[in-house]
Amino acid sequence: PLSRRGPEGDRHRALRVVIAGSLDLIDPQERTLLARLPILQGTFTAEDIRAVLDPPNLLDTIQALRESSLLMVVSGEQPTRYRLLDSVREYLVSETTPDMATLAKDGPSHANHYRTVAEAIGKAYRDGEWKRSVKRFWADLPNLRAAVEYWIRAGSDDGLIGMARTLPRVFFETGLWDDFAKLVQPALEAAARTSSANVHVELLGLQGAFHR
Repeated sequence: PLSRRGPEGDRHRALRVVIAGSLDLIDPQERTLLARLPILQGTFTAEDIRAVLDPPNLLDTIQALRESSLLMVVSGEQPTRYRLLDSVREYLVSETTPDMATLAKDGPSHANHYRTVAEAIGKAYRDGEWKRSVKRFWADLPNLRAAVEYWIRAGSDDGLIGMARTLPRVFFETGLWDDFAKLVQPALEAAARTSSANVHVELLGLQGAFHR
């Protein structure tokens, strides 16, 4: 993106200047939170931000970022969901990377939170609240995918089992075959290592149905 040329490149560079100027106008607390927000994918709620990043004065900071057009509201969603514009996300990732200690904390925090979200989706699904559970699943899918990737990279049996209690069945029943295949094998291995018999049996059943 930094090497774009011609009119598109000019617009891109002008947009980056505008974003940089907006960051110069916000206070350090707002800038710190904004730099950490790209770990949240797609859309997210204030409670997601709180659970993953635990920033001070969250609601005031969110309002200030909204007023600066650095954080957008997704219309018609309850609870309110927010998102970063692609141009803002790209700028933050390339220019405002948090320090390594912060990154080392935010990654596990994000994965743990969305393991909890996956478990809540699963409970609602099993309790017959299909509409609510599926709506939340689609809203949180980018972050659920990121959490799955994290637990696979980390080789965490607990993390994989937590995601596997819900997501393989939902991936299967919503036709997300690539997501299903990516999670099932490492989750099966984790279930075997930890003697999680119920998860192991369910995954084998889903895997069998997948290959029919």
